Amino acid sequence: MPSTITPVISHIEHIRRLAGIADTIGAMLGVYAILPPAGQDDAIAVSASLADDLALALAALNGGAA
Repeated sequence: MPSTITPVISHIEHIRRLAGIADTIGAMLGVYAILPPAGQDDAIAVSASLADDLALALAALNGGAA
């Protein structure tokens, strides 16, 4: 009988990585108000890029495409 432990661990690690991306987006937006205008532009650009990555990763996790 094949083991299901490895796929479950892999799935959990993938979810943890996705949560890390979401945390980073939250942190970038959390400091938005205290950044100078150029920094605010960068925070929005980085957050948008990470959000795209997160959407693609979540779709892949669900077996589909974003």
